[in-house]
Amino acid sequence: MKSNFKFLSSLLLILFVSFTQLVFSDILIRKDNGDPGTVPMGVTRLNSMSSTQSFIPVTADIQGNELFVNFINPVGTASVSVVDLSGNCVYHTVVDTNTTSEISISLDGLSAGKYTLKITYVFTKLKGDFSL
Repeated sequence: MKSNFKFLSSLLLILFVSFTQLVFSDILIRKDNGDPGTVPMGVTRLNSMSSTQSFIPVTADIQGNELFVNFINPVGTASVSVVDLSGNCVYHTVVDTNTTSEISISLDGLSAGKYTLKITYVFTKLKGDFSL
């Protein structure tokens, strides 16, 4: 009886981990400075040209058919866009991060391919690439 329980609980754990890997997908956000020397490292990024770290107060991930953009810290008014591989803007909005910390973008209707999430606020430009 105990071995069946262990087997079933192990199987459920494996299925859950596998399912979350298929459903949840983090988008690596980095500064859009055109510098190929920038090395992304989670939410905190380390520029390979210097030893200083810069904090990027935005995360993004895909859950099912939704893209969630989370502003960890308010940055004022931010422009959020999704651009396809050809450079066509397929989604755009402006958000006041002082009152809204997370936005949800429906990915329904977008064809399979590579896209770029672009976020701009004050003098900062961020981007993150993802595929559907």
